[in-house]
Amino acid sequence: MNPSSSLPTMSASTAFVPLLLFFIAILAESAAANVVKLDVHPKILNKSGDSVRIEWSGIPNPYALDWLGVYNPAGSSHKNFIGYVFLSSSPNWKSGSGFIDLPLLNLRSSYQFRIFSWNESEINKKHHDHDQNPLPGTRHLLATSEEVSFGNYNDPAQIHLAFGSNDDEMRVLFITRDGIKSFARYGLKRDELDEIAEASTTTYSRSDMCDWPANSDGGWRDPGNIHDAVMNNLKAGARYYYQVGSDEGGWSATYSFISKDKDSGETNAFLFGDMGTSFPYATFIRTQEESESTVKWIQRDIENLGDKSAFISHIGDISYARGYAWIWDSFFTQIEPLASKVPYHVCIGNHEYDWPSQPWRPSWSYAVYGTDGGGECGVPYSLKFNMPGNSSLPTGNGAQTTRNLYYSIDVGVVHFLYISTETNFLPGSDQYAFIKSDLESVNREKTPFIVVQGHRPMYTTSNEVRDAPHRARMLEHLEPLFVSNRVSLALWGHVHRYERFCPLKNFTCGGQDNSTDNHFTVHMVIGMGGQDWQPIWEPRPDHPDVPIYPQPVRSLYRGGEFGYVRLHATREKMSLTYIGNHDGMPHDTVDILGKVKVVKEAIVHTSASHYVQGGSLLVVGTLVGFLIGFLVHARKEANHRSWSLLLCVSLFFTASPVKSAAATVVSLDVHPTILKKSGDSVRIEWSGIPNPHSLDNPATSSDDNFIGYVYLSNFSTWNSGSASIDLPLLNLRSTYQFRIFSWNESEISNNTRRDDDGNPLPRTAHLLATSEVISFVNDNDPAQIHLAFGSRDDEMRVLFITRVGRRSFVRYGLKKEELTEVVKARASTYSRSDMCDSPANSETGWRDPGFIHDGLMKNLKPGTRYYYQVGSDKGGWRSIYSFISKDNNSNETNAFLFGDMGTSLPYLTYLRTQEESKSTVKWILRDIEDLEDNPAFISHIGDISYARGYAWIWDSFFTQIEPLASKVPYHVCIGNHEYDWPSQPWRPSWSATYMGPTAAASFHMPGNSSLSTGHGDQATRNLYYSIDVGVVHFLYISTETNFFVGSDQYAYIKNDLGSVNREKTPFVVVQGHRPMYTTSSEPRGAPFRARLLEHLEPLLVSNRVDLALWGHIHTYERFCPLRNFTCGSQENSTDPHFTVHMGIGMAGHDNQASWEGRSDHPELPIFPQPDRSLYRSAEFGYVRLHATREKMTVTYVGNHDGMPHDSVDILAQNIQKITVVHSDASGQGQIRGGILVAGGVLAGLVIGFLVHVKKKAIGRKHWTAINTDDEL
Repeated sequence: MNPSSSLPTMSASTAFVPLLLFFIAILAESAAANVVKLDVHPKILNKSGDSVRIEWSGIPNPYALDWLGVYNPAGSSHKNFIGYVFLSSSPNWKSGSGFIDLPLLNLRSSYQFRIFSWNESEINKKHHDHDQNPLPGTRHLLATSEEVSFGNYNDPAQIHLAFGSNDDEMRVLFITRDGIKSFARYGLKRDELDEIAEASTTTYSRSDMCDWPANSDGGWRDPGNIHDAVMNNLKAGARYYYQVGSDEGGWSATYSFISKDKDSGETNAFLFGDMGTSFPYATFIRTQEESESTVKWIQRDIENLGDKSAFISHIGDISYARGYAWIWDSFFTQIEPLASKVPYHVCIGNHEYDWPSQPWRPSWSYAVYGTDGGGECGVPYSLKFNMPGNSSLPTGNGAQTTRNLYYSIDVGVVHFLYISTETNFLPGSDQYAFIKSDLESVNREKTPFIVVQGHRPMYTTSNEVRDAPHRARMLEHLEPLFVSNRVSLALWGHVHRYERFCPLKNFTCGGQDNSTDNHFTVHMVIGMGGQDWQPIWEPRPDHPDVPIYPQPVRSLYRGGEFGYVRLHATREKMSLTYIGNHDGMPHDTVDILGKVKVVKEAIVHTSASHYVQGGSLLVVGTLVGFLIGFLVHARKEANHRSWSLLLCVSLFFTASPVKSAAATVVSLDVHPTILKKSGDSVRIEWSGIPNPHSLDNPATSSDDNFIGYVYLSNFSTWNSGSASIDLPLLNLRSTYQFRIFSWNESEISNNTRRDDDGNPLPRTAHLLATSEVISFVNDNDPAQIHLAFGSRDDEMRVLFITRVGRRSFVRYGLKKEELTEVVKARASTYSRSDMCDSPANSETGWRDPGFIHDGLMKNLKPGTRYYYQVGSDKGGWRSIYSFISKDNNSNETNAFLFGDMGTSLPYLTYLRTQEESKSTVKWILRDIEDLEDNPAFISHIGDISYARGYAWIWDSFFTQIEPLASKVPYHVCIGNHEYDWPSQPWRPSWSATYMGPTAAASFHMPGNSSLSTGHGDQATRNLYYSIDVGVVHFLYISTETNFFVGSDQYAYIKNDLGSVNREKTPFVVVQGHRPMYTTSSEPRGAPFRARLLEHLEPLLVSNRVDLALWGHIHTYERFCPLRNFTCGSQENSTDPHFTVHMGIGMAGHDNQASWEGRSDHPELPIFPQPDRSLYRSAEFGYVRLHATREKMTVTYVGNHDGMPHDSVDILAQNIQKITVVHSDASGQGQIRGGILVAGGVLAGLVIGFLVHVKKKAIGRKHWTAINTDDEL
């Protein structure tokens, strides 16, 4: 049989059709390209960093993913852009027109810009950047710009200094395009640059690169020519002026530096690792926006030094180019304001060097040395810098040798030794011999201090298990050299944090006053210069999923804040100070004496609340709080824009199945289509529904992924097929749409999707109409503003949300019109992959959360009204708000406390929302306003928003509390509805019955408690912490994570309660979510309560805790002072101590457990309640706390009238006086067993009780309490 005979035949006419379609597509695309205009101006730029304006118009069908490609050289293929910007970053992009201003680097060739159309359906998940984000597609070119060039490609650029090999030398390196002869001219006066030094010239080629992407079309760009001139015969400690360039190529501006003085009795240096660079556009790899702040603050410090000399030390992971050549150009341009003034010294890191076939790669290092260098194999690093010494190593594959590996310099009174952790340092290697010889030959009379610097750390408490074999070899081979040669200080990078250790030898701390021969070296990790990928802290051996807290004794200070270290040394003392980028202030310092003694350790201007040595706790809440920010800060603003989700609240409705023609008949109009602010209403009008049914209603995104729905039958004219509805809309950072569906009872079945309460969710089979899209004028408007106390008494933290992660700020001051203080807010976010289970990680539940900005207002005067505003010039500013700062010398405390509040929505959704939460907010707002200038705060003890995996409910919650939380700090602890999921890390066998769904929160509480989720997600924080507010010490605990004896949390609780200063805070209040005591019928929680009593009640008793507040049970209940279910005397001043307990989970959620059953009548609630339960009620409300030094009063306020319904006074000195005031008349006060003398009375009281907890249904799932006085 002929094989071809089985193939289908194709006629000429059939073959012509696809060919015709192909040509039509080509013509259509080129027609579109001809229509779209793309203009750039100016077309010739003067200097590197000048901006070009890019304007476009005529895009026929704009998509949110349409993008502008940046190309250099101009002739690069479409896929080989150097960066991209989504057109949606321009405000009017939807009109098909817009503009972007971009600063451009002089990359020694011309630029071109191209616009491409791209939409979600074309996303290729295999074509992604370094962080796995999809790279934009290039199939649909819309427009190409004219070329943009620079007036002079030989303009000297990227100028940076370095110490020469001799003390009277200073080296300067710079870049030009061509290899023309260039020079450095210099002198002691700006206008007399009489000395001339000819520069040597070198370059490297694509063939010198060792691997992809450095040797690929995408990564390679011509580096130009590197010029290297040595200015010599310099006078010691003098200011020299200099220029670089040539008459032919042009000369640079005039710069100056202070020459080295080998006899100086002083040393100044700025030290860090892992900085990188930032870009105005997205590219193939993550860049480091925070590097700009590091440069800014160091520049300030250099200027403050005046005519004192200094230098910079960058210990590895320099530019993070990783094979993309233009990133080196950005890095050197960014550091030029520093490196043109002071020498810039470096050592090699993994991201400059590592590649699979590097020469030294022993078997134990296969997991250590990988592909982090992006194929550069150290060549750009080697030629763009020129450090003293002559260390080098062949690449082994014909490329240029790698140099600048190890060397040393004397600067003033300090001997600095730089080592390479990426090449052989074992005994027998050239490097080991150099290190040994160098350390042994140091003249300690000349340089009393020795500082060793390398990239990968010898000591760290981060969870960097990959490098464990490397650290073991460093300890084995290099630490003995440090010890025997009395190295003062060892500095390391690689881990993107700051951590300071005690003086160490083999993991053992030496005395901090150490002048004996048994030497110990101080170690610091300083890799916090800019890279934002953070490993978690090292886990405990006995709890491998739990980060160490408190940190090991050897780790004296650690923080996750970006920054750098400032070194100042005299002959007597060397001081190291950690500067935080968020405020430019010192956060930790250590002094080391000339005879190698650590004489002082202090935390100054710290964002941590206190510093404790040895085995005690080091609470560094603000810094460690930023870890999350750092884990997720990696999301670039441009990448975020590319993933804004279409969110539409579609209108459902239920009629008989209709023909598709009905969709053309039904009219669905919305107005306005552009809203000004979150909470503004849109009117939705419809008409022409042919056969209306009572189940007609509304929904979103894909038809099945609505965020809410409304039944059209809720409106009086629905039978006519026409009606309207006004809906307030939250600014969810993307557009809304409404859709009407027909649905009837016959379509409900056992397989129908159900909501959280088992009610059928509407079907989307019969679409009748779709509305226009509704948007907000500014979807980057700062929103969801909420305050929290900082870790210090003079701080106030504010968090808020914007759509994109652009830089945002908080400006504040004592007058509304003078907001003169400004702090930058840290931006972070989380992704769908961070969610642990459905629905949070599903298409239905997930919506992009935007960026969470976290600003810390500092140096506040106590008890003072401050005004503040959040936002940015680019994204917009919110209204001005105010708060009263904390005054910890105050003799008064005011707080509003509750649990289990949730939020309300104007439409139905997948789960029950909490209508009563609005009343709780209303009455607390009244009370805050009544306080006027008296400070207060709010405490919400778990079950915060009840989002339970539906992301937009968090937006609703934060919007609802903003009127409160923008005025007073809003503090929380974690509940089951924020955390629990089936595979959570701590889930003992006895707890299997009560663990529930997962959710997430966007708060930043003091302290650094956190817990790994156990499978790669961001760690859970805000678990347990404490704050002093006036005369009360508040301790927050987590009932969702391990609290047993031996756990981190137990140790924290024990230490915290044991260290309370009762002279300062005579009252102690403990708060947690699940209760230790309740008389509700909650049998699932019985095993849990038994463990709370066993492990934690002894701590409450022994530390004389005055009050314990709990949520979880959605009722109010106050107990007598208790210990092990036994009431103590109400006038109790003797040991043993008894603690008053209250259940306060009555703020909004309406799912109520019944009261505990009688043993003899298990189906009847106990009535009267047990003696230990003094007051209980099912009325929604909250608790108001007011304390002075003599008395703490706790008052239960009911939502139905905003009035007090129960109150208790607790005296200082642990003398408790219980008083019931404004009590309900419903039989819910103190009732003792013996009151009931007749069956009729008993029955009447039972009925009274049952009526009191009865609910009246409003609509479908909205509940409000009945006033029992009226009922009875």
